[in-house]
Amino acid sequence: GGGTGGFEFLQYSNTNTLNVVAMTIDATGNVTAAATFNGTAFNNTSDYRLKENVIDLERGLDTVLQLKPKMYNFIGKDKQEIGFIAHEVQEFVPEIVTGVKDALTPEGEIDSQKIDYAKLVPLLVNAIKEQQHYITSLQDQINSIKERLSV
Repeated sequence: GGGTGGFEFLQYSNTNTLNVVAMTIDATGNVTAAATFNGTAFNNTSDYRLKENVIDLERGLDTVLQLKPKMYNFIGKDKQEIGFIAHEVQEFVPEIVTGVKDALTPEGEIDSQKIDYAKLVPLLVNAIKEQQHYITSLQDQINSIKERLSV
């Protein structure tokens, strides 16, 4: 079991759909897993009845503009990937990054940081809404100028 009354599972494998490298369940039932999913859809619980202290997200465009998308390949792999560097994202959106920069396991292996990319969606929605507000405002200004010029 884990140090706070939870459980820890290591090296579970099912090559048909899921390869879980590490999974933990803490004493309150929260599950954290690092996994590779192949052809599997998954959903995050989002029922209002399970939430408290709900407030509107204030961040959006300014935060998104700080993010630095990258192209890369994983060491030993040829496939080109797109994404972010976890510790760079952690500076601006710490809620979506797990792990510690440069951490190692007790065996000296890389204990990698991870990004929950799905949690970027609320920021992206806010950024789009902010941009739409700017576009609408600019369109209104253009229409106003056109009206004055046509008089």
